[in-house]
Amino acid sequence: MKEIEGLEHALEVLRPRWDEFNAHFESENQKFIELLNQDHDVLGRVLKAHLILEHYLTIYLQQTFKLDDLASARLSFSQKVTLLPTNGTAASSVKLGLKRLNRIRNEFAHRLNQDLEQFDVNSLNEVIQIFRPDTRFDSNLARIEAFVTIAVTFLIVPPASLQQTFADAFVNVRAYDHDL
Repeated sequence: MKEIEGLEHALEVLRPRWDEFNAHFESENQKFIELLNQDHDVLGRVLKAHLILEHYLTIYLQQTFKLDDLASARLSFSQKVTLLPTNGTAASSVKLGLKRLNRIRNEFAHRLNQDLEQFDVNSLNEVIQIFRPDTRFDSNLARIEAFVTIAVTFLIVPPASLQQTFADAFVNVRAYDHDL
């Protein structure tokens, strides 16, 4: 018994115009090969940065809210970011940047021929300019990676001996989400 029937008929219908179909296939195959040969280093680095952030975001939420099994809730990155406080904490200072980075990651990772330099990274720049004011970046990828370094630092729950100092430092932080 065959698993697929009717292929012989399909071939007979296509055969009279086989050269046309083959020429079209070769044209599309060339486009496919060009897409396949694109540099994937930037995409890989953006995806890795996002994964690293999600790892630290998950740990932050587990420690902050004393959650034993956050993984079984199967929250998306966006849902986890929504759980972050909007003010008064180190995490709130990077919340908008996390939202922006998630949007960039989603658009960048799901579109072919996307140029990372076309994305608005202002929500990331604000944090970077305050905490790394003397650093100049030549690309959005470098900005993203710098932001991730800062965000991870702010998502790490400090040891008990430093928690009050950290709380005092960020007490006046307010994040205003204007529909990134």
